[in-house]
Amino acid sequence: MDYQKFVDGILPMTCIMSVEKLPDGGYGKIRIVAGNKAYVDSIEGNNGPKMLMDKFIPNSEYQCYFTKDLNFEDFCYRAAVLKQPMHTYVHPERFDFWFNLFMLPLESDDENLGYCTYTQELSQEADVKNMTEVSYETTAAVLSTCVKLRGTDDFEKTIQEVISDIREICGARHCCLLQMDFNNRRCKVLGNSYAVEAEQRSMVHWEYAED
Repeated sequence: MDYQKFVDGILPMTCIMSVEKLPDGGYGKIRIVAGNKAYVDSIEGNNGPKMLMDKFIPNSEYQCYFTKDLNFEDFCYRAAVLKQPMHTYVHPERFDFWFNLFMLPLESDDENLGYCTYTQELSQEADVKNMTEVSYETTAAVLSTCVKLRGTDDFEKTIQEVISDIREICGARHCCLLQMDFNNRRCKVLGNSYAVEAEQRSMVHWEYAED
């Protein structure tokens, strides 16, 4: 597929991402393969967030432009390799912009690479409509958490229930909530939940202190 020709037909800021597939089911390098004019201008001009490099070079690793981001990598992997359409509305701490992000899976001629589109809309002010457009399931889960925490007489027990709920909602093997004490440079586990089949060692009895 001619990815440059494909992306040139899209008006919003859009690029094509590639994700290297590893034999163990994981992923390797993630690259920005091609970008349309609006996307390239967002890097080389002044109409986008400041990047680590202000020259767009096709097929460069994404870390050439912004620091490593595991959430971004997960989105790319799920769209390019698992073929899941993705959308989120976020405000990364390192940028002064809100990002409305869309990713769509693409066909690949290379069995070792997955591809997806990455489209972004930028704004310096939050869009309330985008912030409130969440699924019924997500809304119900948030309300349930608020009710549990507001009505509890046993915070530690309730926070454990909440952490378990979050892990199940996300389909995760492990979910942990850490309390950070920056003054004394310590942290401790407030809540900890594992899936039945998870093999990780429990963090409940761990306490970290930096010398």
